[in-house]
Amino acid sequence: EKELSFPADVPGLVYWRIAAREGADVEPIARDIAEIPLSRRAAARQPLVDRLQQRLVSRGVFWFHGSSGLGKSTLAILLARAQKVTWRFADLRDVPEATARSILIGIASSFRQSGARGLILDDIPADPDNALISAIGQLARAVADADRALIVTGTRPPPPTLAARLGLQPDDIISVPYLTEDDVASMVRISACSI
Repeated sequence: EKELSFPADVPGLVYWRIAAREGADVEPIARDIAEIPLSRRAAARQPLVDRLQQRLVSRGVFWFHGSSGLGKSTLAILLARAQKVTWRFADLRDVPEATARSILIGIASSFRQSGARGLILDDIPADPDNALISAIGQLARAVADADRALIVTGTRPPPPTLAARLGLQPDDIISVPYLTEDDVASMVRISACSI
């Protein structure tokens, strides 16, 4: 396995193309969700995951939004893992929009060949510019054309232009709820067992 390093100002797509050409692993762009660690104390949120599971299979796309630390990413990973198939995870937290566009275009061009059954786009910027909206739309089309599923997380609901581009219905845009008493009780039990 070949490792390459790039300066921080190299756009994501340039990195992806050079890495692919050089035979290096390009998975850091979109990693397998099995590699994404979850806290041992994370709430399983099983009733919520169960309710969302069938809707994801029938609709193919969700947008999770809510405050930082609410568990959007964790819920997306739990939902993807519940399907017991390979999913990819692209973390866009703190990625400049120009780089994010390049990354999304790179993922779109190779998604079908990845063999993944779905993709989580984590931490989309709250106010994406038109070029980023276009790149998200291009990626969503690649995922849909491959008959796969997409979960997007962000702090806000998608702008109307992006919601339309993704074909999101109102029920597909989900404000992630706070933990229930049962979720908290489960976390306390897990914590007590690990002492």
